[in-house]
Amino acid sequence: MMQPRELTVLGQPARRWEGGDGPPLLLVHGAWGGAALHWSTVWEALTRRFRVIAPELPGVGDRAQPPLPSFDAYAGWLAELLGQVDGAGAWLVGNSLGAAVAWQLGALVPTAGVVLVNGPPPAEAPALVRALAETRGLRGLALALYRKLSFSPPVLARAFADPGRAPEALVRVLADPPRDQLEGLLGLIGRGARPAPPPAAPVHLLWGERDRLPGTSSDAARRLHRSLPAAHLHLVADAGHCPQLEQPGPFVEALLALT
Repeated sequence: MMQPRELTVLGQPARRWEGGDGPPLLLVHGAWGGAALHWSTVWEALTRRFRVIAPELPGVGDRAQPPLPSFDAYAGWLAELLGQVDGAGAWLVGNSLGAAVAWQLGALVPTAGVVLVNGPPPAEAPALVRALAETRGLRGLALALYRKLSFSPPVLARAFADPGRAPEALVRVLADPPRDQLEGLLGLIGRGARPAPPPAAPVHLLWGERDRLPGTSSDAARRLHRSLPAAHLHLVADAGHCPQLEQPGPFVEALLALT
């Protein structure tokens, strides 16, 4: 059974969920909330094969801690965490924002493989986006635009094949997102990152085919797949941006087949 556990990472308190036996598997959550919101529908099933480790990212899942300044900083934080919990050689599975972090981490530490779930590697932010995020007079406008595109109730219709399947916790977050969380995420996205080279280990794409968010549609997944000739792409039917929430059974079946 998955249980919450505490530790110290880079001198700061940190939290993770952990359970199961077997080889380690790291679950990296997205921007909308923490590990339980993103993974609790599937993590017990995954513990039948793996020792599942699901951290709360500082400033996102664990909002008692300040956000980290970059995708590389989050990858470094996770590398330190894995070192402390005997997670060397883990499979890395990241959803949305977590996929970008998992990609960077996969280039930083030895891993069994990386599975990107409806999220591409990080990208360099365009100059206009950086200016909006970093210029004091424009930051309020950038924050409002980011909230509209990523943290408002209409997002559910684009992110889910059936918005009625969205967890109540996510519905609440999108209705009234914490400003400090938005600020931290806007800074992270505004700075962007130069993607690390592809990890040496296998990379696979596990995608909800009815995701209609910008940059993470099934067409975007196919383009990414073409750029990674050795990768395997599996599309989960009748699921959107978080296929593990809408179709947990098919998601687990596909993930186990890939790993």
